Amino acid sequence: MPLSENADVLYNQRLQDSSRSQITDSEDMEQKIDKVGEYLVHHLDKMLFDELSDEYLKKADVEDILKGVPIPFKAEQITGGATSTLMIASNMAYVIGCDRSFRYHDNYLAYIDKTFPHDFEKPLLNEGVKAAQDSDPENACIWFRAALQIAPDSQDALFLYARACKDAYENGDGEDYIGTFKAESLRMFEQLTIKHPDFDKGYYFLGYAYLNLGLYTKAKLTFEEFMRTSMNAVHAAGEGSTDDARSRDAGSAAEKSVEEDAEIRETAELRAEVAEVLTNLEDPCRIEEGINDICAGRYDRGVIELEPYTRDNRFSTYWPMWYYLGIAYRAGGNPKEAERHFVTCLRYSPSNTDAMNELAELYEESGDDVKARKYRDKIELVEQNRRLDQIEKESEKDGLQ
Repeated sequence: MPLSENADVLYNQRLQDSSRSQITDSEDMEQKIDKVGEYLVHHLDKMLFDELSDEYLKKADVEDILKGVPIPFKAEQITGGATSTLMIASNMAYVIGCDRSFRYHDNYLAYIDKTFPHDFEKPLLNEGVKAAQDSDPENACIWFRAALQIAPDSQDALFLYARACKDAYENGDGEDYIGTFKAESLRMFEQLTIKHPDFDKGYYFLGYAYLNLGLYTKAKLTFEEFMRTSMNAVHAAGEGSTDDARSRDAGSAAEKSVEEDAEIRETAELRAEVAEVLTNLEDPCRIEEGINDICAGRYDRGVIELEPYTRDNRFSTYWPMWYYLGIAYRAGGNPKEAERHFVTCLRYSPSNTDAMNELAELYEESGDDVKARKYRDKIELVEQNRRLDQIEKESEKDGLQ
């Protein structure tokens, strides 16, 4: 299996914790920042806001919730006449799906809870599914985000929102846009597996998310969880079909059996696919283990694990391996081998300023000021270009707002 091109994640994160992420206070803070919402709030441009009459508020017994609160409507709804509680609640849900920090967020949730106290997330999920089927991942995200604010632990809402974010970044443009939705998709798949540990599809998609980020040990552990939970699901489906056959009439039992057979076949196909992925992950996981050993100061062990892969054409262009071998050789007092490995790292990652810095320090220690200055100048040039790129990206983002 070729190693991920997105090696920066592994490189920058350094020593990875092989256990699955837990929901932490810092993650809750990230949720409050709501970077995804920055790309969805423009959908509120289609909404108009108007206050409901005092007579309506009194009749609906919502004066304490909506007095002085602007209510969202679509243009055609204002000119269309009749207003229903379902229309109002759905529009409110759409608004807070776009912007979780909307000024009247709590008022809207209170109205929804009072008017539709049970299962209102279900019609929102239906709207999100329609948007996803229409290849409109942003609107799908909006509806699923709204559903999660009503039912934060809903398995369907978590799964569908994570999938919609995945669709958004796979079909989106711009580095920041793609990165934002990719991070959100990963976070939601992680939450899904934590809150619903028996749901096999969560592990399936999370495994690929880790794999695409170059987190091979995490991917391996997650795919192994998929294999375990999917086997449990197959067994449960088989037992359920037997019970149904006894308790239902022949027609409904047969229909249920067909659905379960299709689900079992799909699961079997996914299990075969993941089994092959697990086999192909053996070498990448060993490479990741070698890098982690070097990060932990076990230099000799890391070198023994990694050096054979430098001669393997499948992995020889994986620059983090060369970088960390350089670190190990330098720590072990072998500057010539360290230099060779850092230079090779730059062959596959030409703008890697950390490798350049290591080389500059090596040359300074050996008294080769010319080469040291060469790499110091390269570092300055790369960092200057990065600053200019960041300014350009921020200007483009401001232009879209």
